[in-house]
Amino acid sequence: MSEYSKLKGIEISEIRRQIFDDEIEAFSEPGEDYFIMIDESDIENKNVGVEYTAESATSGGVGRLAFFLLVFVLAMVGGVAGNSGAEGIEIVVALAVLTVWMFRCKNIGRSPFYALLGLIPIVNLFILGQCLSQPPGYYQHNNMDLIGKFILFLYIGFFVLIGIVILSAL
Repeated sequence: MSEYSKLKGIEISEIRRQIFDDEIEAFSEPGEDYFIMIDESDIENKNVGVEYTAESATSGGVGRLAFFLLVFVLAMVGGVAGNSGAEGIEIVVALAVLTVWMFRCKNIGRSPFYALLGLIPIVNLFILGQCLSQPPGYYQHNNMDLIGKFILFLYIGFFVLIGIVILSAL
């Protein structure tokens, strides 16, 4: 019996515990369960690579750039509506922003309801940092890409700079 047939039908989390953490090549098709593509020689030599393309875990989500642009445009629309006194439009824009946050949370592998924590002041800054920096499916593979690291560096640097400005003004 080959290793593939032994591992077929076992969930990713179980296989990760059995072989190595984060060393399994996993693929899925939308709407299907995970299936594993592992070469027997790779298992024997412990040369199992990592690549998660689990579209079912990230389908329906919004990518980093689309998230940034949508939230930016909606914030501008909400600001203009607030200055013109259109409270109804502000409410619709706030619900649209929350919906975009929910789609982004789904895209990175979190529950869409995690975006509701964004309604809490200060916590929303932490969640915004995650939504801006983490690649699709982050909570399935826990691998931050180079672009995400750069965005996170800029995001944290911005708050450090703001802290320096506030402290120097005292």
